[in-house]
Amino acid sequence: MNSKTKINLIRSSNRTQSIDIFKKKNYLYELGLCYLLEGNLKETKKIWLKLDKNKNSMIYFSRSMLGFIENKIKDLPSYLQIKCYFESFFDILLENKQNEFCDMFLKNINVLEDINCEVYKYIGRALLNNDYDELAYDYLNYAIQILDDDIEAFYMLGEYYLKYNKIDKASSCFEKILKINNLYYPAIKQLNLLVK
Repeated sequence: MNSKTKINLIRSSNRTQSIDIFKKKNYLYELGLCYLLEGNLKETKKIWLKLDKNKNSMIYFSRSMLGFIENKIKDLPSYLQIKCYFESFFDILLENKQNEFCDMFLKNINVLEDINCEVYKYIGRALLNNDYDELAYDYLNYAIQILDDDIEAFYMLGEYYLKYNKIDKASSCFEKILKINNLYYPAIKQLNLLVK
């Protein structure tokens, strides 16, 4: 089974069918994730704790996230694991209305920030993608306070302003980006669209 098929099954609205397929194929990581997206932390733990966390970084990361969800942090993800996996992990939890789990990440964000201070940007983008706009706005602003040259955070904040038709504020964000990196094409493109 290829990765795209697995992702489609994980995101499927027919979770029971997805769980059955992953059980039959013995795809334990994906099976555990399906249970997590259903809010069944007990089954997720039972399955993921069978997996060798040193086998690959995604398994290590996911198992470490269980500690955050339970507020029993043992293993910490690395800088690169947060950069590669955190946003999509947080995003899929939000998408599946597992807000209680997401709240635990936010409760322990200082631990993640100590490892990778870009975590606020990742949270902000996931919140924005899932229509938690006001909360996204707060996290993106905090991301900019921490790293005042983070063009991605400025860009997402610009997108937030565009969503609410605050053209002057959006333009200001895109202009700030170009002061940091005058070749950043997405900001150039947005400004050109705003001028038309």
